[in-house]
Amino acid sequence: MNNTFIDVPEEIEECLAEDEVVEKEFELDENWTAYASTKRIFLKKRRTVRDIDYNDISGIQLTTSPNWITLSVGILSIIVGYFLQQDTPLGWSLIFAGMVLLYTGVFVWKKQRVELSVESLSRTLKLSGKKDTLDSLFILVREHRVSP
Repeated sequence: MNNTFIDVPEEIEECLAEDEVVEKEFELDENWTAYASTKRIFLKKRRTVRDIDYNDISGIQLTTSPNWITLSVGILSIIVGYFLQQDTPLGWSLIFAGMVLLYTGVFVWKKQRVELSVESLSRTLKLSGKKDTLDSLFILVREHRVSP
């Protein structure tokens, strides 16, 4: 199979059907890479490859959650600032920094995931990565699920 625009790993190239072409590559978190073909999606990490036919995907969801580490540090900063140094510039600085961290954790550094419900799997596949990559992956999988 000739995929001229995408460098398709040999492990995936061997799995492609004769009329199947890899359309797009998605770099995800935790060293995962997704390859979307005309018939299915391949998930690859090192030499491990899992393929999922678009027809086997019973649900897809794009989820967003706050960055809990940033929120935790923000809350801790507010508590320390309030109880230990409330009437000093340091105390007010800690309170202000905590409020900025809370805002950042909820609105700026939020985590996004694409969650795939696959009929043959007992658990939902949770794919994380950059927002633009996940948005594009979500749209592509949703379009392939709808098309005949």
